[in-house]
Amino acid sequence: MKLYRVCKENEGKTILETGEFSSLGSNYGNRNLNGFHYEPGKRYLHFFRYFSDIHYLNLCEGYFICEYDIPDELVPSPCYGSYMDYVSFKKPDEVEEYVIESSQIKFEYLDEMNRILEYIDYEDYAYGDYAPMIERVYKKDSGIKYEKKLPQNE
Repeated sequence: MKLYRVCKENEGKTILETGEFSSLGSNYGNRNLNGFHYEPGKRYLHFFRYFSDIHYLNLCEGYFICEYDIPDELVPSPCYGSYMDYVSFKKPDEVEEYVIESSQIKFEYLDEMNRILEYIDYEDYAYGDYAPMIERVYKKDSGIKYEKKLPQNE
C-alpha cells in the first residue's frame, strides 16, 4: 500500500545514512491521539494514506516528504487523527492515518524521498507546481542512494 510521511531533517538523514528505522518514531504510551492502542516501550511511525494529507503538517525547509510502498500484511486498520483544517483553520478534520511499529519498516519499502527547500503551503500544492521547492534525494530504482548531496551541518 502506498503511504506518505513527512519527517524532520534528523530522521531523514538517519534513514539515508543507515537505512534503519527501529530507532525512529516515538513511544506515545497511553496517549489517545487517534484511537490506536500504543504498546509501552515500542516506537511508532505515523503515515498518511493520501499524499494531500501531508499538508496537515508543517512542510518546513529541511524536512523530507517520503513515499513508501508497505506490504499490505504490515498495514494495520486505519485510525483517524484530528488535524486542524489547513484551508480555513476553523475546525478540525478527521484524517485517515496508519500507525506502524518502527522496527517493522525496512528501507526497501521507501520508494522516494524529497527534501523540502523552502516552506510549502497548501496553496502551493493546490494552485501550482511546487517542484522547485523540493529536491529528490532518493528514488528507489535509480541505482544511487543520493541524487543530490545533502548539506552537512557543521
